[in-house]
Amino acid sequence: RRPGRSSPRNGSHSLPHPSPFPLDLPLRLILLYTNIGDVVLDPFMGSGTTALAAKMTQRQYIGYEISSEYCALAEERLAALEPPPVIEARLARKKARKQKDAETG
Repeated sequence: RRPGRSSPRNGSHSLPHPSPFPLDLPLRLILLYTNIGDVVLDPFMGSGTTALAAKMTQRQYIGYEISSEYCALAEERLAALEPPPVIEARLARKKARKQKDAETG
């Protein structure tokens, strides 16, 4: 393994960042604590994992990063993003549930 690479077990094995974390972590937290259209702030953006999770779940995002190399990496990852169907299905269920609650409440 080359220095600066993460291990395959965290789901980010190809990122040239010394400490990336699994996409599942920000996905779970964003879905739990925010609503569609909310803004997610990441003051230490790194390779952009939190911004990816925000974009996947139809949230806006703001990220700060002092490394131009990591900014470029995050921009590449965001440009290449195609949300997985499981996220789209979960968002559709949440939207339907909100509409039903609004009609009955």
